[in-house]
Amino acid sequence: MSKLISSGEFYWPPRGWKHLGVLASPKGQAMAKDIETARIYGLNYRIHRDAVFESRQSLSHYHISLDAWEYSILNESREYPVLSFDILDRVDLLKPAEACLTDIKILARPLDQPHQHAHRVLNAAMIMIRQIDRGIVPDVDRILAIHRLVNHAGKKMKTRQIDMPHIVTTHKTLTKSWQDI
Repeated sequence: MSKLISSGEFYWPPRGWKHLGVLASPKGQAMAKDIETARIYGLNYRIHRDAVFESRQSLSHYHISLDAWEYSILNESREYPVLSFDILDRVDLLKPAEACLTDIKILARPLDQPHQHAHRVLNAAMIMIRQIDRGIVPDVDRILAIHRLVNHAGKKMKTRQIDMPHIVTTHKTLTKSWQDI
């Protein structure tokens, strides 16, 4: 079931992760330029494999990281990690996939409860990697916000609670404007 990744470094996808088979390269980079601010920016990804156990049925550990960078005409540079996580081969397919996705970090901050965010992290990473493979620099903030991983300030998303006084005030305003007609 596994196919040889194009560089020949290791077999891909990891056991039990068929949907990761769309990746064709262990590393990639996309860059773009902004002529208004005179800067060049980009995003790259790397997949690194470590063999945990080598035998007839080897067990592997994969580290996937996405990093962003930007350079300006004023010789200013900024590099920062966007997303990183570890994947283990799923030897036991009855074991939940969240248990094999570990060490999740978003914008260099570890998640509090990684098992709750595992599928969203994997989907966000796959979207960014597929766009990088096409030569498009993805909008990292937007992708992370859509997957409810962070908001634009880099903090965990919080839901807004609707309180009763707000509902009463809105109802009175609507009723008053309706009676005026």
